[in-house]
Amino acid sequence: MTSLQILGGICLGLTITYGTPVWLLLGPAYGLFLTTASATFFGAAVTFLSYLLSSHTFRAIRTTVLETVQNTVAFILYTGASIFLLIRTSFILWPMYLVTPYFQAYPAMMAVAVFGLVAALVHAIDAVCAHRAFKQRG
Repeated sequence: MTSLQILGGICLGLTITYGTPVWLLLGPAYGLFLTTASATFFGAAVTFLSYLLSSHTFRAIRTTVLETVQNTVAFILYTGASIFLLIRTSFILWPMYLVTPYFQAYPAMMAVAVFGLVAALVHAIDAVCAHRAFKQRG
């Protein structure tokens, strides 16, 4: 598994486990982050599976604009969704965390937002690497 799939899996697992009970409080930030994490997770999984099945696919896709665009879009989506989730979690769940014993949603959703920002950074680095490979070929 790649680091993107691991980060995406962690984000999905924590979001579904701890975010679902408080999704109404988080509002659209929950849905946006869940959609972003799901889409990028499955996009990375399909790309990784293609690479495993064929070394020719790795050379072919890596030298096209496809991977650059895919990672750039994932970077933008993860950045926006993570910041939105971070803001909503800080303002909505933090007060509940202070007064509710054993309220686990706040630390879990903060971790999700941070992991989302890390995933955005990894996608940005991968987009730059894919762009360089594309430029070297052309």
